Amino acid sequence: MLVTGDFNCNPDTSTYQLYKDYGFKDCYLDTGNPDTDDAFTFHAFQGNDYDASQHHWIRRVDWILVHDSRDAISSKSCAVARDNQHPLYPSDPYPVVAELLLEAVQNEGRTVWVESGC
Repeated sequence: MLVTGDFNCNPDTSTYQLYKDYGFKDCYLDTGNPDTDDAFTFHAFQGNDYDASQHHWIRRVDWILVHDSRDAISSKSCAVARDNQHPLYPSDPYPVVAELLLEAVQNEGRTVWVESGC
């Protein structure tokens, strides 16, 4: 299962922890990215001029979470896409993009492909 979205809260919140407690993996962290203040996604349509330290959303508020009890989905890469044509931004958070690897799994003797997209 994939859960993606603009959650409007940081990874140190109870909302994020609830997903982690239920076994969801964060694609951003699983691909080796550090969860630092520089990983912020919200930019208030200001792009590079945005000072994340001056806002309560100083870190990632957009996540791609994977829950996969069959280990058929793995995160190959994940990044905050900060490229744009200044001053045009499609949204106030930067998008988070991930490349996922999907493996075939056996289901009652049949090969089933896991499908998803982000």
